[in-house]
Amino acid sequence: MATFAHEYPMIRPGPDTLLLVRADAGPDVGSGHLSRCTAVARSLAARGFGPPLFLTRRGAEELDRVWPGRTRRLGGDMVRAVMAGYRPETTLVLLDSYETTLSDLEGLHAAGYALAMFDDGRRLARYPAGLVVDASPGASGLGYAGLPRTRFLLGSAYHCLPEGFAQARLERSERDARPAPVRHLVVTFGGSDPEDVTSLAVYALMDRGSPEGVTVVLGSGYRGRCLSLGADPGRFHFRRDPPDMAALLARADAALSGAGQTAMELAFLGVPALLLTLAPEQALLGAALEREGVAVHAGEAWRKGGRQALGDSLEAFLADAGRLADLSLRGPFLVDGRGADRVAQVLEAVFNENTAELAGKVGGRTCAG
Repeated sequence: MATFAHEYPMIRPGPDTLLLVRADAGPDVGSGHLSRCTAVARSLAARGFGPPLFLTRRGAEELDRVWPGRTRRLGGDMVRAVMAGYRPETTLVLLDSYETTLSDLEGLHAAGYALAMFDDGRRLARYPAGLVVDASPGASGLGYAGLPRTRFLLGSAYHCLPEGFAQARLERSERDARPAPVRHLVVTFGGSDPEDVTSLAVYALMDRGSPEGVTVVLGSGYRGRCLSLGADPGRFHFRRDPPDMAALLARADAALSGAGQTAMELAFLGVPALLLTLAPEQALLGAALEREGVAVHAGEAWRKGGRQALGDSLEAFLADAGRLADLSLRGPFLVDGRGADRVAQVLEAVFNENTAELAGKVGGRTCAG
């Protein structure tokens, strides 16, 4: 159950308060970690926190594009780096990396840091932290365990959307967008797509005559065949690392996407999506979104059947007008767009409580001396 900030004494963060984020980005990990940490950082800024500082092993260039001058390369042990450079009483640590281990959490907790973590699918046996966030539908049933005082924010109410999506959903609703018949499909597989599923999808669509318009999103880390593909320019439109991603997705009648962060963004917008599992951690989210009735999960069928299987799945998906309409209606009820503010509120509570506890320990030692 979530515990909210107003239940604790308010200690407003001062100018020296630091949000220290451990996250990666780039071709092998995509940009989802950066996206949700950025959303939370902006919500925390409204609560008095300064701009975040990122510790990263991969993707420093991408992180620096979003937060110029706020990235530090992490070479050695993460816990030692944090302890050597940042004071527990003025630092809120947010971890969003699949490299994070139980030992990392134990070390930072023992050192007295206010500690929070994003995870996807309960990778660790337990979480000795102040807060754990898993925004996947059904995350509350995964058996997360932590300390007696650990807060868990589990479920789609805590999905953290990037900037621009609220406005994009409003504009989509004003257009009275209807998903069927599908005339405009968007294809997007994250910031990198190391297996180049994008080109597989484009070839599958080239075998078929519909839909009449296809926007193919190529992330900043994409290195596949679509960079030189001679697809029909009248039908296929390739966009490299578009700055207006929310508006681009909102204009689509339907989407073909990986089952990662973008899948939740499509649900928020009410864009029906066929989801593919591109990495092990996406399997749970894709299946959960299908159970919630906001997407269709094709799993890893594309690995076995290739271009033909993917084309068949997509053709069946686009032809089912009734199902597309139902998916479009259900999505916005699952993801309401206020997740980042909810997470920031509890993060502030974790910081407040930790700061008060550290001050109490110092005061106790002073009195004892």
